[in-house]
Amino acid sequence: MRRLRRYLMVMGATALIVSLAMVLPAGAQFTNSNVKVWDYELVIADTNSAGEVEKIQLVDWLALRGDGTVDVREAKILDEKTGWQGVHSFTTPTDDGAYIEWSDLKVDGDTNVVASTKYSEEMVEESRKMIPLDLDYKYWFDGESIENLDKITGKSGHFKLELKMTNNSEEMTAVEYEDPETGEMIDTEIETYLPMVIIPYDWYFDNTVFFNMECDETGLIFWMPDFYQVGWSIPLFPPATEKSHTIWVEADVKNFRMPTLTLPVAFVFPESNQLDPLPIFKAGLEELFEGVKQLDEGLVQAAEGIGSPGTADTLLYGISQVDSGLAQMNSATAGLPYAKSNLDNQLIPGVAFAASNIGSEGTPDTLLYGTSEVTSGLQGVKAGIGTTTSDNTLLWACAAMQAGLNELASGANDMITGIDAQLLPGLGQILGGLQTISAGLGTRGTTKTIIWGLDQISQSCAAAGPLQTALQGALQQLTVPAGGTLRDYVDNTGGLTGAQTATIDDYIDNASYGIATVMLTPALGGIQTIYTSLETATPNPIIPSLEAIKGNTDTLLIPGVTQVIGGLDNPTGVPQPGIKQGLQQIVVGVGSATTPDTLLFALDQITMGLNSITAGIGDASVPDTMLFGLSAVQNGLHQLKAGLASGDPNNPGIQEGLVLISSGLGTAIAGIGSAATPDTLLYGTSQIEGGLDEMKTGLEGATEEGTALMIEGLMDNLIMLNLSDAEVEAVAMRGEEFDHFFAEAEDTEQNQVRFVFQTKPTYSYKNGSSWITALILSIVLGLLLIAGGILLARRFA
Repeated sequence: MRRLRRYLMVMGATALIVSLAMVLPAGAQFTNSNVKVWDYELVIADTNSAGEVEKIQLVDWLALRGDGTVDVREAKILDEKTGWQGVHSFTTPTDDGAYIEWSDLKVDGDTNVVASTKYSEEMVEESRKMIPLDLDYKYWFDGESIENLDKITGKSGHFKLELKMTNNSEEMTAVEYEDPETGEMIDTEIETYLPMVIIPYDWYFDNTVFFNMECDETGLIFWMPDFYQVGWSIPLFPPATEKSHTIWVEADVKNFRMPTLTLPVAFVFPESNQLDPLPIFKAGLEELFEGVKQLDEGLVQAAEGIGSPGTADTLLYGISQVDSGLAQMNSATAGLPYAKSNLDNQLIPGVAFAASNIGSEGTPDTLLYGTSEVTSGLQGVKAGIGTTTSDNTLLWACAAMQAGLNELASGANDMITGIDAQLLPGLGQILGGLQTISAGLGTRGTTKTIIWGLDQISQSCAAAGPLQTALQGALQQLTVPAGGTLRDYVDNTGGLTGAQTATIDDYIDNASYGIATVMLTPALGGIQTIYTSLETATPNPIIPSLEAIKGNTDTLLIPGVTQVIGGLDNPTGVPQPGIKQGLQQIVVGVGSATTPDTLLFALDQITMGLNSITAGIGDASVPDTMLFGLSAVQNGLHQLKAGLASGDPNNPGIQEGLVLISSGLGTAIAGIGSAATPDTLLYGTSQIEGGLDEMKTGLEGATEEGTALMIEGLMDNLIMLNLSDAEVEAVAMRGEEFDHFFAEAEDTEQNQVRFVFQTKPTYSYKNGSSWITALILSIVLGLLLIAGGILLARRFA
């Protein structure tokens, strides 16, 4: 009854449309300059229960806007001619096999022109290859696969239907995408699909036949008063979706009957109110990619930074150096123990010694005592420098020396005058006298000289000399026994008398040899004494002494006087200048206070220097003077002494600080420890070194097996995303380009195509028929009404 009511409604609407068309007057002829055309195709494909296309009906829909008339020409895909039926009014195109043409379409505002045609079996066969969707229906009844639904019609049990929809529109498409590594655009070809959206429609399952219905998770069930309505929205356009999708419904059934199942299909890229996370994800992935690249570079640098103990400027080198340094720090001969030992044994005692050596002004052999003494000394120096009027001071001495040098210069000039006027003439006379003395003394071989005369006397007085020989002969004559000597002739007994007797007898006495002993013997001794005095007297014989005097006169006195004369005045200066020239140099050297490089100039400079020294010594109250500095030094020494050793641990000086440092060094030494002592620095550096080795191995592994793979994977993902973006654009473009299936209209605003797939119901199943069925029936009934109207019109005519 419901299906009958639908047919009656369609027939009434068609009749109304036809009657209105018959009473409307013909429109005027307009130009087509102001008419816009949109061309839409609806492909209605009837399938068997397995999903294979058996029939195709095409509805061509022109949407027109404007005022006037227009011709629309469409190039066909298939060459076979078909017949056309008008859906809105009686307007239909002509079909010559290659083109269909709509002629003189009258447009007044918005107008729709719709016509349909059926494919022949040959066209259906060819079109199956062009349809971009495969449908595969499968059925189960009580768990068993069913191919022929007629076998279970009218039965009760558990029914399941499964539909697999596959987008088979893949083809190679040229796309361009950005290389994430270089930023360059890359041209390539990839496999793309038409964007396809399937919306199962008119899936009505009578609730007197189907019970407890369920569907897959992608569908929705609506519990209507008379039936279950199940709906899906299924996009199929890789890479955004899978190539295929499977849906199912299952239910308990009574008196099973299968309704018509309709699948409207649109080949467009759908808009969605969902946010697209890919741009954000892609941006994040790009940042992650750059971050991983930087991480990889950082890990490589980190691994390089870890380095090795032999590679300078690396962590392992550094920790090795630290370890070595700590070992050296802990060395008993050069490290902290050594330092602590020096602190304890030398520095701390040294500081104490230094503090004691600073001492005080009253403690001898201390710095403060020394500075006090230096201060006293400087004051003494200052007093010693004195003034030119202070007796027994340096400045007084300098003044005296200046006066003395002036007197020296005056005296030197007087001496030069004396040398010229007196000394040199006198020495010339002395030299002449010495030469005369030398000539007078002569030699033993020089006649008429003193030494020659004395030599003659010496020779006469010598033992073999004539004088001593004569005396000895006379003495012999007097002392030889009688027999021919003088005694023989003078005999006291011979009769001499008186004075004769006394004289001769007294001197010639035979018994006592009186004349020989009294007179001649002493004379002989005197001659010998004269000889001895001349030649061998001790200590200074006369002749050798005179020879020595002559020798000294010739070799010493005369050359000496000559040298004295040359020493007094030697203008040539060879081998050295004389005293006169020396005195002249003294005069020049003494100079004056205004003549540089002279003694008086030097004394003047010394005087000024001493005055400067006096000013430099200054006073303890005069800044920038030595006594002021010493006063500051003394104050500093007092402060230094207080800083070196305060004696108060709460306000420590250096000594107390060093004691604390020594204690800290002991703690530090214990803290440095050794590689085998836990919780010590050397143990830590050993562990760090081992950890760095492991970290380096880990970092190298992280780059080789981690970041490198991550970079490769992220790059692949970015390439995939970039390529996917390009692919999606290509898919959208393919959707825009797939705008016709039967024919392509020229000069239109837009072409679009839609598909409707519908299955056959089981035997005489009327309930749940789709609007497509109603549309076809309305077309058929409309034609019947038109034909009946024509016949009635002829009959009544």
